[in-house]
Amino acid sequence: YAEKCFDLLGDDREPLVLRDDGSVDGASVHTVSADDDLADLVRRASDARRTAATALNDRSSRSHALVRVELDGDDGRERLTGSLTLVDLAGSERADRAGTA
Repeated sequence: YAEKCFDLLGDDREPLVLRDDGSVDGASVHTVSADDDLADLVRRASDARRTAATALNDRSSRSHALVRVELDGDDGRERLTGSLTLVDLAGSERADRAGTA
């Protein structure tokens, strides 16, 4: 927020350090083994996001959100890995119509 990056699932509210190589120092890592566990983490992070009312939306996010999901498994013959990065951009309403400009 305000050009700072925070871990929505972390224990402290200190800004994270973003490196030029794309890595993030201090980000929490959570291991899950069931889809319900992942859904719980997504809910917790969503609840921690900052929101504010605009003329177009009563709960517009005031921050971007980013989550990286890394998958690791075994099909009995070989180890399988993959990753997925999801990004939710803050307040995509038009600033002039939303009253945020």
